[in-house]
Amino acid sequence: MIGTGGGSAPRARRRFSMSASRRILVLLLAAGSAAAQSGLAGWGRFAFHTRSSEGPFVEVSAGYSHGLARGADGSIVAWGSNANGVCNVPALPAGLVWSGIAAGGTHTLGLRSDGAIAGWGSNFWGQCNAPVLPAGLAYVEVAAGSVHGAALRSDGALIAWGSNTHGQCNVPALPAGVAYVGVACGLWHTLALRSDGSAIAWGDNLGQQCDVPAPPAGQSWVEIAGGRYHSVARASGGAAVAWGDNSYGQCAVPALPAGQSYVEIAAGNEHTLVRRSDGVTLAFGKNHAGQCNVPLLPAGLLYAELDASSEHSLLRRSDGSIVGFGENEVLECNVPVPAAGSEYVELALGGVGSVIPEAPSFHVLGRTSGGAILAAGENYGHQCDVPALPAGQQYDAIAAGDFHSVALRGDGSVAAWGSNYLGQCNVPALPAGLVYSAVTAGFQHTAAVRSDGSIAAWGVNTGGQCNVPGLPAGLAYVALAAGHSHTLALRSDGSIVGWGINSYSVCVPPSLPAGVVYTSVAAGTYHSLALRSDGALIAWGLNASAQCNVPVLPAGVSYIGAAGGNKHTLALRSDGVVLAWGDNKYGQTVVPTPPVGSVYVEVSAGAEISGARYVARSLTSPVESISLAVGGAQPWNLDAGLAHANELYLVLGSVSGSGPGTLLPGGLLLPLQVDDWTSYTSNEPNSAVLVGSLGWLDANGKAQVGGLTLPAGTDPLLAGLTARHAFVSLATSTGALEFVSNALSVALTP
Repeated sequence: MIGTGGGSAPRARRRFSMSASRRILVLLLAAGSAAAQSGLAGWGRFAFHTRSSEGPFVEVSAGYSHGLARGADGSIVAWGSNANGVCNVPALPAGLVWSGIAAGGTHTLGLRSDGAIAGWGSNFWGQCNAPVLPAGLAYVEVAAGSVHGAALRSDGALIAWGSNTHGQCNVPALPAGVAYVGVACGLWHTLALRSDGSAIAWGDNLGQQCDVPAPPAGQSWVEIAGGRYHSVARASGGAAVAWGDNSYGQCAVPALPAGQSYVEIAAGNEHTLVRRSDGVTLAFGKNHAGQCNVPLLPAGLLYAELDASSEHSLLRRSDGSIVGFGENEVLECNVPVPAAGSEYVELALGGVGSVIPEAPSFHVLGRTSGGAILAAGENYGHQCDVPALPAGQQYDAIAAGDFHSVALRGDGSVAAWGSNYLGQCNVPALPAGLVYSAVTAGFQHTAAVRSDGSIAAWGVNTGGQCNVPGLPAGLAYVALAAGHSHTLALRSDGSIVGWGINSYSVCVPPSLPAGVVYTSVAAGTYHSLALRSDGALIAWGLNASAQCNVPVLPAGVSYIGAAGGNKHTLALRSDGVVLAWGDNKYGQTVVPTPPVGSVYVEVSAGAEISGARYVARSLTSPVESISLAVGGAQPWNLDAGLAHANELYLVLGSVSGSGPGTLLPGGLLLPLQVDDWTSYTSNEPNSAVLVGSLGWLDANGKAQVGGLTLPAGTDPLLAGLTARHAFVSLATSTGALEFVSNALSVALTP
C-alpha cells in the first residue's frame, strides 16, 4: 500500500512487534497550536488523549497494544491498552524532559535528558530496570522488545536487559577499535549497528532473522529494524533489504524507481514499512487489520517518521501530527479526531455494566459539534459501527452500554446499534405527536425520556429494570440513568425514582434536606449518584471500594457533574477540577492535568476507565473599548465564569498600540505587543494602569478587585493615545500564567 512522505531518516532505532487481531481503523491525529482547543482524555485500563491533535510531535513509537508520541517540549503522550500501566508516564525530576521513547510489549522505556532511562509497565522479566550507568556516562538511544530492552551508551557500549530466554540480551563482544552506533529490538531478538558499517543480530533465530546479510559492495548499513521473525536494514546507498520469515511477503521489498532511494524503514509483526526519497511511503506484508493501508496525505504534508507494531502502524507527519492505522480494538491507534472545523461536545464510555475482570468490554463514543458520532474501541457487538444519518439529520445526544450504543437524533428519534440478542436495540415506536428527548444505556437495557415526560425502556428485564413506575398527576420524568441492572429517573419535582434489581439499595435515594431537590442522576455498575440543588453530590449503593465516599468540597465550590464506573466515581466541580475515587487498580482515579489553557467540562466512566472532555479557557472582556480620563477610573467588570474561579489576574497594557503580540511562558499569546516601559504592574507610577490592576476572581469567576485608573499626575503626553490592555490569569498555587483575554482598547483623554 502506498502513501506519500519525505524528510530525513531518523536514528537507527526500531521497536518490537507482536500479534493480535480485530478491527480496522484509520485515525488522523492532526497537529495544531500549542494551546488546546477542545478534546478528550481517558485513563485507567485503557488510555486515550486527543492532545495528539495538538502536537507538534518529534518522535513516535508503536508498542504491542499502545502508542507513544514525544512532543517538542519533551513531554510524552501515551494511549492504548493500559492494563500493565504502560501508559502511566511517570513524572520527571525538576528540570528534566524526555529525549527518547520506546514502546515494548507490555512495558515502556523513556530516555531522560540527563541520560538515564526510566521504565514502566509490566516488569516481570525486569524489562523496566535499565542498568545503572557508570560515572560520567549516559544512555543516548533506547529500544524495546517484547519483554526486553536495549540501549546504546555514550562510550559506544550496548547494554541489554530483561528476558533472555532466547539470548536476546547476550550482547556480542566488539572487535578492537569498533563501537556500537545503533540498536533495534525485534520480538525476541536484538539488532545493532557498528561503527565499521556492519550490522549484527542475536537472540531468537527461528525465521533466520538474525542472519544479517552483508551490505551492498562498498556500502554500509545505516538503519536497522526488527519484526517478529524478520529483520530489515537500510544501506548507505539507499537500498533496503529484508530477511527472515516471508510468509506474508514482509521481506519482499519493492524495487526502487530509477534515481530514488529508501530513506527510512520500520518492521511490524509481519509487515514492513519503507519511505522513499521521493516522498512515497510503502507498506507490505500481512494486512488483515489494514496495517498496510497507508493513508494519503493532505496537500503540503510529508511523512517524517515510521513505526510499526503488532497489527497497527504509526506515522509522524511533517506538521508533527500522528497517523495511526490498522488494529484499534484497545485504542492503540488512539481515538479519532473530528473533521476540520468540528470539535467534541459530548463523551460517553461503554462497559459500565461489565463485571468480568479478565475481559471487560469497552468502547468510546464522542459526539462532535457537527452532529456526527465517532467511535473507537472494542467492536465485538458492532457497537462502534455508527449508523449513517438520514439526510439533514444530526446526532444530539449519546449513551454507551456494554456491547451496544444509543443516540438521540435531531428529529427526536432514537438510534440503537450493537449487540441486540436481548432486544436492547429494538427502539419502541413513538405514539403520534411525541419525540424522544433523552437516552441512557445500561448493561443490556436501554431507556429514553419522551416529550410527554414518560419513559420507555427495553432490553433485558430479568430484574425489572424496564418496568417504569407510573407518575403522580402533574409530574414528568426529565432525566434518567442506567447501571448494570437498575434504572434511575429524575422527576420534575426534583425527586428520584429507582427500579430494577435493588442490590445494595441502589434504587433507594437518600432523603433530601428541607428546601433541597435533586437536579441530575448518574449510575455506576452497582452504585448510584445524584447532584442536589445545594451543589452537593450524593452517592449510595455498593461501597466496597469507597466509591460512595464523596470528597468534601472547598468553600464556595459545588459539584456540577458526576459519572459512575464499575467500582469508582468521577465528579466535576464548579472550578473545573475533576475528582475521582474508589477502585484504582488501573489508575482510573489518577486524574491527568488538562492541557495548558484548557479546563474539564464533562466526565464519563466505563468499567475500569475514566474519561473527561476539556475545552479551551476562553475569556473575553465585557466591552471592547473604553475612554479613560486623567483622574478617572474604569472597573474591569470581569465575569470570567466558573472555570476560572478563585484565580488571580493581572492587567497588562501597551501604549504602543497594536502589534504581532507577545509570546508569554507556556505558549500563550498576549494579543498586544508589550514594551518594557509599558509593561504595567499594579504599582508602577505614571502608568495607564495603576492600583487595582491586580485582582482575583471569586468562586463564581467574577472580578472582586481590579480596574483601570489614570490618577492625577499621569504623564500628559499619554492623552490622545489609545492603549490596548488584556488581563492574564495566574494559577493561584504556582503563579504560572494560564491564559489571556482578548485585548481591550483604552482611549486616554485629558
